[in-house]
Amino acid sequence: MQTLIAELRNDPFNVMLHMRLAQAYAGENRFEDAVNLMKKAIVLPTADTTTVECYEDLQIHGARYRLSAAQQNAKHDSRAELADVAEKLQWDLNRLELDIFRRRSERYPQDLALAFGLAARLRLNGKLDEAEPLLTRLL
Repeated sequence: MQTLIAELRNDPFNVMLHMRLAQAYAGENRFEDAVNLMKKAIVLPTADTTTVECYEDLQIHGARYRLSAAQQNAKHDSRAELADVAEKLQWDLNRLELDIFRRRSERYPQDLALAFGLAARLRLNGKLDEAEPLLTRLL
């Protein structure tokens, strides 16, 4: 990882180095570091949709990791506050996934798997009126 950091210092506009270092951070469950690094990468002149999608994926993985940790804490400790934290993180993850799937579906309107994923997340968030046309289109 130190090598990647040094390479990035020497070549700060290299999006691939940003992505490789972010993946290394994620491999160590350092999702906050990974997301912050990719937040810088998506504004670089050489950034593309792959860069943005890497950033989005890391946001989701980080949110899932935080949710899993909160659920484990709530499971081993009966305090209501811990269950409330886990529930809030679940809702945060649902909204994040909905936002990301919405953007990706707009980016790739012909991708039926994304449309289905968006419809599922709309339904999960209680937005059945928005999910119905997508589901109808998929049939």
